Amino acid sequence: MNGILKRMCLMIFLVSGSVSIAAGADAPYEQSRPSEPTKAEENLELFIVYYRAPDPAKIDAFLKCFDAVQTSPQATPALFGFFYEVFRANPDRVPGWLATIAKFRREGIKQNLQMLAAIAVPECRKSIAGLPPQLPSPEVLERLAAVDLCFCWGRFFAIGDPKHVNTVLRRALSAKDRNDETDTVAFDASRSLFSFSREFPEVEKIFRELLAKCSDDEVKFLFDSVEVPERERLLGKERAAKLPPPVKEKSERRRR
Repeated sequence: MNGILKRMCLMIFLVSGSVSIAAGADAPYEQSRPSEPTKAEENLELFIVYYRAPDPAKIDAFLKCFDAVQTSPQATPALFGFFYEVFRANPDRVPGWLATIAKFRREGIKQNLQMLAAIAVPECRKSIAGLPPQLPSPEVLERLAAVDLCFCWGRFFAIGDPKHVNTVLRRALSAKDRNDETDTVAFDASRSLFSFSREFPEVEKIFRELLAKCSDDEVKFLFDSVEVPERERLLGKERAAKLPPPVKEKSERRRR
């Protein structure tokens, strides 16, 4: 995988400890990829900035690219989160998209997308063959999605809703609530916030606004191993100056 999707995976989607919505979705990802991206890969990468100018007319092409591209285990759940939100936002277009999904060659991807469409738009369930008799409710899916960072970020890329950034932030802070410095998923959630806030101005703005509402203890926990320039970027010089010096040993301990 190349371009934005590759940077996305390298930046943060190292969340092997999380519960993946996409478990068993498809064949193992082949680590050796061509050096040049295919046209399908280039088109699919546009999903990561879709929220800036949502256009449902592009989704059918996105779906076809998803079937054509061998996505990584990290990018796949992000795309599932993306399409789930798109289905919810465009219920009238879902029947047409389901017709495209029904022609997928990748059976695991097809089944997962059909399930997500059925949860997002319950009235389309009767038109989908082979669904499990019992599907998770939207409320149950919300709870499952909250522990899958890739799925959360995929939902954000679809609609740009700050609540999905806040979900990631709450997951990052959950280790503080349990006083658990070995929670690697919480650490990855924190890393994703810092990484994406550098990559996307919209995420930076939302993250700053959420941090302004965080307690001093929460900010201290999040920034304990963050260098001063990064602290000042997100907190401002005045609040950053109130923090103790970065603790590098703690950062290394969390990475293990």
